[in-house]
Amino acid sequence: MVGGGLAPPEKFISSNDKMLRTGVSWVDLAVETIDADNNVIETEDGSKYSYEHLIIAAGVQNHYEKVKGLFEALEDPKAPVATIYHPRYAQKWSRIRENFDGKNAVFTQPPLPFRCPGAPQKIMHLSHDTWTQKKKLNPNISFYTATPFIFAQPDYAKTLKKIADDKQMAVNYQHNLVEVRLPERIAVFRDTKEEKNVEVPFDVLHATPPQGPRPFLAKTKSIVDANGYVDVDPNTFRSKRYQNVWALGDCSNTPNAKTAAAVFEQTPILINNLLNASSKKETSTPTAEYGGYTSCPLFVGNGKLLLAEFKYGFALDETFKPFQSKPRKLFYYFKTHLFPFVYFNLMPYGRWFGRHGIFKPSPKALNEQK
Repeated sequence: MVGGGLAPPEKFISSNDKMLRTGVSWVDLAVETIDADNNVIETEDGSKYSYEHLIIAAGVQNHYEKVKGLFEALEDPKAPVATIYHPRYAQKWSRIRENFDGKNAVFTQPPLPFRCPGAPQKIMHLSHDTWTQKKKLNPNISFYTATPFIFAQPDYAKTLKKIADDKQMAVNYQHNLVEVRLPERIAVFRDTKEEKNVEVPFDVLHATPPQGPRPFLAKTKSIVDANGYVDVDPNTFRSKRYQNVWALGDCSNTPNAKTAAAVFEQTPILINNLLNASSKKETSTPTAEYGGYTSCPLFVGNGKLLLAEFKYGFALDETFKPFQSKPRKLFYYFKTHLFPFVYFNLMPYGRWFGRHGIFKPSPKALNEQK
């Protein structure tokens, strides 16, 4: 929303200590390694901390280095290249969007998985609104995605493709950004279908960087899969190898879209299962299961938003069915007002339970969502 001009950056900036409940000890040090065999983590200063149960919620990080010239272009304050996937670069894009008076605007999307898979399209539509409505421009807007689809869920993909077509946005599939040649204003894409490179001129470029797990996880190969994500049961979030290691959110290898809504849904399930496993009961089998629910709120311009909700297998899992087949102004206000309030004022304090709202769900209710 910052890059799209809907809110100032200070609305979304908060220190970590304000996001923690009273009584929670915060060690402000990065994790260096995890010794899961001995129940110990080591931080960057060499300190070691033992645990009975470990929850890993490390997120993912941007890998600018995988696109030649991208980092240098992002760091250049005069370069018309930015991304909303970093606070500073999101503010840069806001300036670029406001000052743009050129012709060719290029937006990119890397291979999955990456955070909030709808975001590369959100910023494209918000920018389109600025240019066509406020500045009365009619630029050539192109969307280049490394995937063979505009959106993974097919029902919403049809809607999004029609919206893009109606706005005369050119959608290019299986094109992965591999290089930014700033002096020439050229974006180089790898056409993975034709197996060739394609050079695309731009006046402004919004580049979504490739993303991946934190490097410290790769040092503990016994808890991660071949791609470096924590290897967990996709329904219970328990490590497939260690009974006292858990993971949720973007750092895990659960096959759902990586969104905040998914984390909201996963959290009460993991906590239920963790408490059950750490109790003195004879069994430590988890009792609640996750069905893959995620939500992608997609700005599509004109003060409207498409609220995409689905679960494992890309099956629709809509809260407001049948009203979600089209973009709605009500959902726009959900995203701009309700969701930020929940994120900063309810979720950090354990007062929000995903689609259950403020009402803590029972294990039975959690399983009914699967």
